[in-house]
Amino acid sequence: MTLIGKLVVATAFATLCSVAHASDVHARIDVNGIQGGIVLEGNDISAGGESVNATWEKDEKKQNCQLVSYFIAGKEWKTGTFSFTPDKSGTVDIRVLGTHSNPSAWTLITDIKATGTTLANGDFKNGLAGWTLSNWVKDGSKATVVDGQTPDSKAIKVSHDNGVVQSVPVVGGQVVKITFSYKVAQ
Repeated sequence: MTLIGKLVVATAFATLCSVAHASDVHARIDVNGIQGGIVLEGNDISAGGESVNATWEKDEKKQNCQLVSYFIAGKEWKTGTFSFTPDKSGTVDIRVLGTHSNPSAWTLITDIKATGTTLANGDFKNGLAGWTLSNWVKDGSKATVVDGQTPDSKAIKVSHDNGVVQSVPVVGGQVVKITFSYKVAQ
């Protein structure tokens, strides 16, 4: 790896550490448009959240095709909202994960709603229907649908290495807004 490459990786790591402190547990939703070459511009984000492009990617185009949104989770349910605008029409992946800085921490996420696109089963009342498991580490653990600990709700229990993903259509220039509920899994 060249010196410039090492500096890029170090900068990306520092950026992630500034967003995700080791003691914090996060709800994380990534939007990925790499496969279709869809550049994503982050727009608004609710208090307590931060969105960054994928600075760890070596290719600048790939960096701008991924948007990572983090929200610090606590013991009580919170609501997070963020929005993005794709530069062209196509399909992006919505990936639901947990904390990068503490991969063994688990987060509950539910009531995922989207405007500007169609997202299926964001309340997980139909189990994993519409979602695909996304396990980066093959250690036997996996994201699971659990009782969301609120009346009539289910939630997905995720970690950094064990999440779920759903592909959704987007229209170039049209804002997509994602809203969801989250908390630390106990």
